[in-house]
Parts: sequence; structure tokens; C-alpha cells
Amino acid sequence: MSKFNIIVTVEKDSTNFIRTIDSIYNQTFKDFNITVLNSVNDSNITNIIKRKDDNIKELKNDSIYNLINKTFNDIDDEYILFINSGDYVEINTLSILEKCTKKEVDIVRFQFRIINTNNKERVISEISFRTIDGVSALDKILKYKYIENKFLYLYNTNYIKEYKFEDMLNSELLFIPYIIYNSSSVISIGDILYDHYEDYDIKEYEQIKKEAYDTLHLGLKLIKDIGSNNIKKYVAINVIEKSVKLKGEDYKNLVLEIKKNNLIDMISDKKTNLKKILLNINMKCATRLIKW
Repeated sequence: MSKFNIIVTVEKDSTNFIRTIDSIYNQTFKDFNITVLNSVNDSNITNIIKRKDDNIKELKNDSIYNLINKTFNDIDDEYILFINSGDYVEINTLSILEKCTKKEVDIVRFQFRIINTNNKERVISEISFRTIDGVSALDKILKYKYIENKFLYLYNTNYIKEYKFEDMLNSELLFIPYIIYNSSSVISIGDILYDHYEDYDIKEYEQIKKEAYDTLHLGLKLIKDIGSNNIKKYVAINVIEKSVKLKGEDYKNLVLEIKKNNLIDMISDKKTNLKKILLNINMKCATRLIKW
């Protein structure tokens, strides 16, 4: 058993996979295992793994979320960390996180920077706090757009297995809020540990449509189960942002569902009335004009 199990998710080609692996092996803290989830069945990934280290575990021939669920059952390392293939972690990431784990927390949140295709960087607004309960932590984190990215968190393996959150991993929208909300101990540190490469690849329309309706259905479940004002606003924004990417009848039908479930009314801040008016008139135009 090691301190960390680092799960590398490969959902596209292997172009920058080696950058990710090298950033792991360059860590100053060396007590870790690596699991590669090769959902694209790219033979280049397998070849790189064989050249790098025979001890890297590789899973493939399935969807990314099914592979995550499968590997969760086999992990006995203390903590789990996700890295998307093509992204990388700073050289002292594991050393910093190891110090955080001495407090035996369920979840550690850290900061990240986004790097676009022109190698321009932007750092996401930092949010940090000492160890608090999950309900309080979720309330703080919900103020930021990037709650749902699984790579923003370090997870205590026993905590994940105890609550069987892996069943929810088909959607980060659902998984991440639940895992925070049910925790007894969450900490958020100000260190920028993760570098995420922004991807502008065009998704297939059917995938966009599925994501939009999944966001609606899972979001309504979140509202039912947790129901705080921040959760309601979080779900409403996510569903609306997904809806405006749809076309024709798909768009019209999802807008009807949004209005039927009163999601627009769940957006609350100082400029709520104006936002509600604009969203009710034309959702696509409104999302281009307003800031959340």
C-alpha cells in the first residue's frame, strides 16, 4: 500500500500523455502508485507505460467512468488523485498534499491554472480554508465555477469506499458536491498544484445533448437531496449553460423543462431581476450578456 494512487484518465489521443507521466515521476515525494485508464485503447499509451515502468497498472476497453468505478474497487492506497492525460502537476504537489493528509482529512482541495492553446495562462481565483465540515465547505466552494472538476481534489480512499460514491461517477456535477457535502473534514489550500490544458475540441452534438439532459436530471436530484440556495443556483447555472448549446426542438424542450422546474428563479444575487427577465425572454442571448 502506498500513500497515493494517481489515476491518469485518457479520454482522447496520447499526444501529451508522456508530459503527464513525467510530471508524476518527477515528484519530490515518491510513495505512490499509478493507474492509467486508457478509455481510447490507444496502443501508444500501452507502449509508453511498458517503457516507463512495469508497475503501472493499465485498464482499457471500456468507458472512462466504468474504468474509474472498476479501479476504485481495487485501490488500497490511502489517497486518490486524478490527472487528465495532457495535464501535469507541479513538482512538489505530492509533498504538499502529504503534509495535509497528516490531519486525516477526507478531502483536500487545491488550486489550478488553465493553459490555453496559445500557452497563455490564467490562475483561477484562490479559495482556501482550514479544516471544516462538508456542509460548510460546500457553501464556500459553490461560490466558484470550478467545483465539478474531479482533478481539483485529493480523496481519502476509505471515505470514498465507505459511502460508495463511485456509483455517482458518471457525472462530476453530481459526484463532487455529494462527496464534499457528506464529508466531516474538508480543507482547501492556496497552493497552485495542477496545470490544466484547455481543450477546444468540438464534441459530437449527441454527446452535447446527452450532457445537457443529464445535467438537468442529476441537478434536480442534487436540489432534492441537498437543496441549499447555493446548490440551487449552481444547478440552475449549469443547466442553463448546457441548454444554450442545443439546437431546434432539443433547445426548446430543455428550456421548457428549465422553466417548468423554476430553475431561473433559483438564480439569486443583487442583479437577479434583470437576469430573470433576460433569461425568460431569450436564454441564448441572455447568457452572452450576463455574468453569473
